[in-house]
Amino acid sequence: MFKYYADKFAEDDIKFNLVVNGSIIYMVDNIIKAGALETLIVNHLNDAHIAINSAENTFRSIAVIIGVNDIENCYEFTVFDGGIPFEVDTLERLGSERVTTHADSGGSGIGFETTFEIIREIGASLVINEREPTMAYYSKSVSICFDRKGEYRIETYRMDSFPPSDRYIVTPR
Repeated sequence: MFKYYADKFAEDDIKFNLVVNGSIIYMVDNIIKAGALETLIVNHLNDAHIAINSAENTFRSIAVIIGVNDIENCYEFTVFDGGIPFEVDTLERLGSERVTTHADSGGSGIGFETTFEIIREIGASLVINEREPTMAYYSKSVSICFDRKGEYRIETYRMDSFPPSDRYIVTPR
């Protein structure tokens, strides 16, 4: 699947980096079913592809880390991109309804809706990490942490833009 996306990204002049840190076999045998992991991979690589193609950024790169996160002491799947940022309204509504910022370019919101179904089922956490947009680095990442906490966390430079909520945790980036 990663080979397919590497080829697809190359067609659009998007650099693709993949880091595997740990055993994927262990992941699918003990943490998440293979089909659910494949669904997460497809959904979030498609989203990153759309975000990159929607941006006017010269930094056209997508990176994936899959495997053990030594800091959090759990397995995780993370996608980094330098595409357009999430709208605050989109981040506020994720997980409560189908929402997309890319309706004009084929986005339907099904990807995140499915992500929330999967993470609720297995107790994983969704972490959105935002950096101020730049022309030289990844501006955001989407991580599914298989930590059994079941949290939705937004790590952002836009702290003041998010009203308090019992659905998500907002922390400064």
